Amino acid sequence: MRNANACVPPPPPAARRRHPCPSMAATELHVLGYALGIGLGVPIGMVLLYLVLVHSFSSGNDSFGGSIPYAWTPSDRVNRMLDIAPVLKGDIVYDLGCGDGRFILGAASRGAQAVGYDLAWFPYAQARFCALLFGQGRVRVERRDFWHADLSSATVVCVFLLPQQMVHLQRKLLREVSPGCRILAYRYGLPGWQSQDTGYNDVFKYVIGKGTPEPKGD
Repeated sequence: MRNANACVPPPPPAARRRHPCPSMAATELHVLGYALGIGLGVPIGMVLLYLVLVHSFSSGNDSFGGSIPYAWTPSDRVNRMLDIAPVLKGDIVYDLGCGDGRFILGAASRGAQAVGYDLAWFPYAQARFCALLFGQGRVRVERRDFWHADLSSATVVCVFLLPQQMVHLQRKLLREVSPGCRILAYRYGLPGWQSQDTGYNDVFKYVIGKGTPEPKGD
């Protein structure tokens, strides 16, 4: 069997936009904060404090694999993932590490019920705020460790986790979700599971079934 990370043909250059590395996780906010600070005449010390706070509150710890850096998935990729799932009216969507909530908000705009979990204060607050404004009553955001959340009602699960956490995720999925649940992974695939062809080398789709193999390793 081909490795899940290599099962998708190389996409065109426009589809190869990478997720920002952890050191650039809050680039958009950094630029905005710096520009606003300078434009409004805010003392440089206050701007620097702002940047420190963004870094401090933009990662969270989980039960497996330690700290999870906060990094945005590009909006064009989010929209493509919603199509790939596909997320439809009536779906129940979980985003494990939802960041600013753009995936669950996109799911809600398509008529799905969506739940997002994030432990980091800054993205959690962003997601809660956006859910109140744009969630249409179909989005719930919780600041909690998703490893302890019940995923049994999920029809779609979206993740962007570190490779060392994927085996633990596979076991959780096999324990909790029902056959037919679609799993979307961004950047890192689930080891030993065959991804469907998504047209992108950094988006992986799996459908849980009775024949889905147990993961190997710790």
